[in-house]
Amino acid sequence: MVTGAGGYVGKFLVQFFAEQKHEVCALYRRNLPVHMDALQHVQWIQCDLGVNTDELEPVDVIVHSATVHPYSRQLPNAVDYVNSNINATRNLLDFAVSCSAKLFIYLSTVAIHGNVFVHELREKTPQHEPDLLGMTKFLAERIVETYVDRVPSVILRLPGVVGPELLSLGRPWLWGVLKKALSHEPIQIYNGASPFNNVTDLTDIGKLITLLMEHWTSGVDIFNLATRKALPLRQVVQNIIHQTQSCSEIIEEKKDKNSYFINIDNILSQLQFTPKTTEAMIQSFVQGNCSI
Repeated sequence: MVTGAGGYVGKFLVQFFAEQKHEVCALYRRNLPVHMDALQHVQWIQCDLGVNTDELEPVDVIVHSATVHPYSRQLPNAVDYVNSNINATRNLLDFAVSCSAKLFIYLSTVAIHGNVFVHELREKTPQHEPDLLGMTKFLAERIVETYVDRVPSVILRLPGVVGPELLSLGRPWLWGVLKKALSHEPIQIYNGASPFNNVTDLTDIGKLITLLMEHWTSGVDIFNLATRKALPLRQVVQNIIHQTQSCSEIIEEKKDKNSYFINIDNILSQLQFTPKTTEAMIQSFVQGNCSI
């Protein structure tokens, strides 16, 4: 089962697992994704998880990617955040227990940390004033942990997610860099020498979930997912400019705002998963969003 199948990540995961011949139950809240209803091995179900899960059929694995966030199609209020990010997660966990699901995977976000004042972000880095998205996702993580003895679970904290056909969505930060490069506009950055790996892509998420489906059998844990081999932020932008043959100028600003990179030691050592390098992911991101 994949929740949030109408969203960018969820829609990709439905197709990813269907192509692997898994039988996929795809839950969406409002709009059935365009051109996706013909996919084989997929059953599409419109469902508001914040209300109930009574009509759902038993499944073996649940990938909970449904969420509301500042970029949702309809701008959410506080009630929306609570219903979608907290109540829906609890309801889905109860459903997982009722059908003896073998694995529950919760897609969370590094935004749970709020303002980051360290240079290396780890899973146990303390929170500092998270916004509504970060706080409700954090509380949902704690709910997942309370089911530790009832359903094996993994919490994946994601940074900005990239993939093909991203330019229409308006996020994440790399989207803005690529858009300006394609328009030959100046690109402003700060802390250009700071290491950057605050990104992952759809394919790495799908591959990691596949690994978890094969090997995770008990307990609950939290893992950061990001790229390997961080690059200086300035080089990231230079690579995009070079790959798009852009004439954009890099303008470096001086700010006191902290820059950080994401530590992925746990995912490398405990799960034996090797994400793409930052350089390889940037290259793939540009290729997937423009014909160059």
